[in-house]
Amino acid sequence: MQQSPQTLIHGGRRLNLPPILRQRWRWVALCATVLLVSLISLTAFTIRRQPQELVTATLQVDSAPTGATVLVDGHGRGETPLVLPLSERPHEIVLQRPGSADAVYEITPRAGVTTTLQADLWRRLPQLDRLRPPLPGAAIQHADFLADGGVVLILSLPPGEERQAWLLGNGQTERVGPTTIQGSLAVSPDGLHVAYLARSDATGPTPRLDEVWVAPAREGRGERRYRLPTVSGDEALVDLSWSGDGEGLLLASRQRLSGGGARTHIRWLPVGSTEARDLVSLPSDLVPGSFLWSPSGEVVAFLTQSGSQTALCLLEIDTDHLRYLADVQDGDSHPFPVPPIAWSPDGQRFLYTAPAQGRSGQGGWLLGGKSQPSLFLASPDDSAGRRVADAEARFPVWRPDGGLVAFASSKRGLVLRAFTPSGTARDVGDIPLDATAYAVRWDPAHAQAIVAVRSRGSWSSAQAEYWLARWQPEEAR
Repeated sequence: MQQSPQTLIHGGRRLNLPPILRQRWRWVALCATVLLVSLISLTAFTIRRQPQELVTATLQVDSAPTGATVLVDGHGRGETPLVLPLSERPHEIVLQRPGSADAVYEITPRAGVTTTLQADLWRRLPQLDRLRPPLPGAAIQHADFLADGGVVLILSLPPGEERQAWLLGNGQTERVGPTTIQGSLAVSPDGLHVAYLARSDATGPTPRLDEVWVAPAREGRGERRYRLPTVSGDEALVDLSWSGDGEGLLLASRQRLSGGGARTHIRWLPVGSTEARDLVSLPSDLVPGSFLWSPSGEVVAFLTQSGSQTALCLLEIDTDHLRYLADVQDGDSHPFPVPPIAWSPDGQRFLYTAPAQGRSGQGGWLLGGKSQPSLFLASPDDSAGRRVADAEARFPVWRPDGGLVAFASSKRGLVLRAFTPSGTARDVGDIPLDATAYAVRWDPAHAQAIVAVRSRGSWSSAQAEYWLARWQPEEAR
């Protein structure tokens, strides 16, 4: 039988509720109903007020190798190759594949346009090969890459100043350039010519390097291209470098001043010319072998040294404009000749690492010391770079596919750390080398780097170990 809400069944008997209890029952039911309706209304209002992202752009993601999982802002969206609808705002794109280093990008697609991301997946653990001097008893003075990815070794032979150049590539080792070179030498980016310093007969009782010669890589002494002016006094050439496009030579000389001190002069010598143009004079010494060119060949980075302090500089060839970027090392009289800088593929921006406060400081981070460097993003027109991230970053590189990576130290050795321009960072790979002291010269086009590692207690770059690290998968070589 249907029961009235005004009665209770207790012990099989029907009890009538007192009027006051019947009134309270109605109020409880009414309050519960009002509360439920209010919650539903508030939820609906909140949903209506939330901004809805307009999906107006498209991102096409491909990878080599294929089959990589694609994460967009931390959420899995499928495997490559993949086409994604996205909103027109910055997105963090991460590609993951077993055995590969995570590939991290920051993409801002445009409405009505299909943005393409072609990601090159690197190995998580690079292939490491020790670079050794081809001659027993010689020491590697400097190591660099050719345009085709081959390796150039500059050797010093005791007991004097003799230098030799050797090319490593395709499993072969070949010496290039004339014999008995007694000063700095440089191999052109295509490996076909060698430029070197020499002494003329007019140097007088104190021999000094005052000439520049250029020779075919595999024959003859070549010909003289430049001689220091006779009025230059106590001045000697100390280093030279081919431009990235091979269209000219950058020459560096050191001049002792009569009142004490010295000046470093940097000149530009176009290929085919015997006249060098003065670019800049510096009251500090150049770190030999530290030239690093932008993709356009219009700007060169290098290191200078004054006492035990090392500075990073940029020089524009056409305008003679010198830019003093940062002090990157203090306390080491023998720094590695590797500027901690990298250009974007189009050459419009660059990354560099320096101590965060005042861009200078103690600790020797360039060689793996305690002071933590920060990553800065700048362009040739910036007066100062913008700090990208707080995480440690050393010797950055801008990958051809737009990814940003750098080296960092960890308890297990060295790690490869990926960054985005907005400042996120994550470790994506390991490099099983001693992190006590190191420097890295990159070849991003071939996913490889030369890592110079200094052993404990060694203070000379000539006593460093050199390793070739390659991240490109075997099937992609």
